[in-house]
Parts: sequence; C-alpha cells; structure tokens
Amino acid sequence: MYSKTRIIVLHKTNYSENSIVIQALALDYGKISFLVSAVKGKKSKVGLALFEPLSILDIVANFKDLEKLIRPKEIKLNTPFFDIRSNMGKRMIVLFLSELLNKSIKEPHPDREMFLFIESALKYLEITQESIANFHIVFLKELTRYLGFQPNLKQGYYFDMEEGVFTDVLPKSSAYLEGEKKDMFAAMLGTKIDNCYTLNFNSSERKLILDSLIRYYQIHIPGLSNLKSQGVLEALFV
Repeated sequence: MYSKTRIIVLHKTNYSENSIVIQALALDYGKISFLVSAVKGKKSKVGLALFEPLSILDIVANFKDLEKLIRPKEIKLNTPFFDIRSNMGKRMIVLFLSELLNKSIKEPHPDREMFLFIESALKYLEITQESIANFHIVFLKELTRYLGFQPNLKQGYYFDMEEGVFTDVLPKSSAYLEGEKKDMFAAMLGTKIDNCYTLNFNSSERKLILDSLIRYYQIHIPGLSNLKSQGVLEALFV
C-alpha cells in the first residue's frame, strides 16, 4: 500500500549509471534509504538537483519494509530553498549539518519532533537576514535534546561531558570543560535557533565551542567519525 510522507535528504550516493541511493529522515518513519532511478540524462523523471543536502521532499512509496531500499512512486519538492542554495555560508552550513545528521541518526525509528525541529530550523535559515555564523553551533546544541544527551543547564565549575552535567566536583573522566571553554559552552546552551545571531563569539571562540560540541557528540554517539566538512565551515566563518 502506498502512502505519502515528507523527507529531509541527508546523503546521496551513486548506485548505477542512472540511479542513486538516498539516505533521508522521514517524518513518519525515521531514517530510511531510497533507490531513485532515472535521475540522469534527458529522459530523467527527476533531476539530481532535487536531492541537494537537507532538501525537503514529498515522497509517495510503499513503506512496508524499512530495512530494504524503498523505491518511490512519486517525488516532489516540498519546500524550495533559494537563499540556502545561492548563499555560500548557508550552503556550507547545510552541507555540514547533513553530514553530521547522517552519521548521528542510525536507525529507522520515527521521531516526528526531531523532524519538525530540523524542518523549522532550515526554514529559519532560508529566510533570516541576521548573522548565521553561530547557527550550526546552536543547531547542534538543540539537536542533543532529540538524540538523548541534552546538557543539564545547572551551572558548576566543570562541565562533565560524559554525564552531560555541570558540577563543582572534578569529573573522574578527562572529558570535561573548565574555565573559559566551560563559560562559553554555558553561554551557548541558553540560546535558541532564532536568536543565534545574538551570540558574540569571534572565530577562535567559535572553533573552540564547535570542537567541544563535536567531542561531546563523539562521546555519546559511538563510531561518530571526523566530519569532512567541518574544516571548510570553520574557514568560512573566520
């Protein structure tokens, strides 16, 4: 039986001369994979441009077996992102976030709240004219709520990265923040997506916070490897 859902494209890879595999987050199903044919050449039904990182699409398919590659019956663009595609800063943020999301979300478990958060954040990124230099940092912080390791906001002398809490007792693990790093991390935790432009970090501080967040993710998501797009993103927001 066919049904319709929205998806957010996370990653695409070539499957054959004229087919690709799409890994995506689906509103009703979680992370799943699609086999899309006829995407290249003059006779293609849908173009490759439709599957840019974090594109939001409408998909009609049979979702009976989520462990197998799903072949869509219909694919349409749901939300056009004109500024994200043309603005280099926004484009690199989306590339970085798509890589992180694809590596962080492992299985096809539906999480409508996480999907709607990502969708809302992307729509904000598309329309905002404010500074986006700290958008990805606040996004990663907000995403921890849905991945299950949101930091506790209670303040302390240290931030224990393994426990996700601030404490006045020196953590047993070496994975903790203190001093200036801890203070900047704490300041970022109280910021929402739509006022990320209010954070007053310079490029060095921004790099420290992003490195700390990536380390925090790696502690809580086993096997999360280095992100290829991180260096380019950091160079862009100097």
